Amino acid sequence: QGAGALITYLKRYSLSAIYGITSDEDDDGNNSSGNNKEKPEQPKQDAISQKQVGLIKVKAMEFAKLRNRKVEEVYTALNISDVTEITKDYASKTIKTLEKWLSGAKDGSNADTKAES
Repeated sequence: QGAGALITYLKRYSLSAIYGITSDEDDDGNNSSGNNKEKPEQPKQDAISQKQVGLIKVKAMEFAKLRNRKVEEVYTALNISDVTEITKDYASKTIKTLEKWLSGAKDGSNADTKAES
């Protein structure tokens, strides 16, 4: 069995190298033998934190309520399609923007907001 696996492995990677074809991720036969230990997914270094996700969602909902808007409109104004997919830096800027908008909305002034069309 070991010799057969070796031959198959060598054929696959020889042909891949000759024709410049990339193959799928190699699990060295672990999937078929039941030894498939999935690697835990590593969070991206610059990925948004759960705390930031929560803050953005709460502040966006609060602003939407104050301005009688839908939360989706606020996200659109912030150029966010999925809060969980933005970077930490963009999240920090977004939180500051939302705080500025909320401050203006609570004061009754027309703060510089794109969400107010």
